[in-house]
Amino acid sequence: MRPMIERCFVLLLGGVMSLALGSAAPAATEPDPSLTPEQVIAIQVEALKANRDLPGDEGITIAFNFASPANRKMTGPLPRFIEMVKNPLYAIMLNFEQYETAKIELDGDIARQRVTLIDAAGNRSLLLFVLSRQKEAPYKDCWMTDVVQRVNPAHEKPLVAQLFHDSAANF
Repeated sequence: MRPMIERCFVLLLGGVMSLALGSAAPAATEPDPSLTPEQVIAIQVEALKANRDLPGDEGITIAFNFASPANRKMTGPLPRFIEMVKNPLYAIMLNFEQYETAKIELDGDIARQRVTLIDAAGNRSLLLFVLSRQKEAPYKDCWMTDVVQRVNPAHEKPLVAQLFHDSAANF
């Protein structure tokens, strides 16, 4: 039997995720074959948005849960993934107010969707999510994220250049 505080946290998290995700995305926190690619993306985006209101970077953890095994090999373990998401290039994923999604593109077991994140000042950042349907246990038939790529419009190139310059200066 779970301790009372743990049960309350699970109930609280479920309630927060239900409110945050709205009707478009189920309150799932782990991959499930019944979830569509659109739902997986919405779960991740909403979890990241809610991260600031959840303890212990739980929103980022939920997003990591939906990373494919191949993605986890490149971006994990979880503490490394958390640092990556908090990097200035991807921090918009934690600090946006609303988002818009383009139509999903399906090609067999690959799905792509562009997501535009909009911050409080109205600045827009475009991300490309690429998912694949997994072939092996324990995630067989689950849609999971292989890549989230920041698409850099011309006005974001100075940010990328500055991040590169700052990194090079530290060596």
